[in-house]
Amino acid sequence: MLKSPDTQTKKARKPNTRKVAPSFLKSTYDILSNPEYQNVISWNEDGDGFIIKDARRLEDTILPAFFKHKNFHSFVRQLNNYDFHKIKQDDNSSEFKHDQFRRDQEHLLKEIARKNPDKEVGG
Repeated sequence: MLKSPDTQTKKARKPNTRKVAPSFLKSTYDILSNPEYQNVISWNEDGDGFIIKDARRLEDTILPAFFKHKNFHSFVRQLNNYDFHKIKQDDNSSEFKHDQFRRDQEHLLKEIARKNPDKEVGG
């Protein structure tokens, strides 16, 4: 039996109707909102991204307090899973941005969803 054209096409991605923000994003936002951590991780000047100034101290002191791990690379992997983009820096710092992750706009966190990898196999 042939499938109808409707079942052959990919389903359109539904807009995110999440009522609460993912816990990873909420924890990251909380870290950035804490003035005690500003010398390690902080919002950039425009508030449309954040800068990790000291990855070692982030791993050793901040990540274990908020997450089950303290591995910096795992933290970055999670950022990538939520479609954050790393911005090139001249020094040893790392800057990350996402259109919906902004200072003083915590309500936008619930609009951010994990990326869905393309599961189709070329052939």
